[in-house]
Amino acid sequence: MRRTILTVAVGVLALALCAGQGLAGTTGKLTGQVTDDKGEPLPGANVVLVGKRQGATTDSDGYYVVLWLDPGEHGFTASLIGYDTQTKTGVNIISDRTITLDFALKETALEMAEMVVVAERPVIEPDKT
Repeated sequence: MRRTILTVAVGVLALALCAGQGLAGTTGKLTGQVTDDKGEPLPGANVVLVGKRQGATTDSDGYYVVLWLDPGEHGFTASLIGYDTQTKTGVNIISDRTITLDFALKETALEMAEMVVVAERPVIEPDKT
């Protein structure tokens, strides 16, 4: 009887110690704000992990959050139509930590090639209504 109680107690203790390890995080989080060069927030800007399809879009105040990032050094790119793209490299992501990374994008002129629109009107047959 005494041995059974001791075995159960050791088993419960082992489970309790292992449960803490199971809850430990293995990914990090990146957050920040994207603004223009005057400090105004840029809603709808994209922040993307370089070389991956993982990222986020800024909210109405220019803030973003990228979740489930693998630990290590990464590069991130911020972009928005009408603004220069900015890339920051060497950002160290740490497990169970929130890293803050802000971007300030410079406004740029959009240059487009000449656009030609061609349209044809269907033939009207007067004897049909």
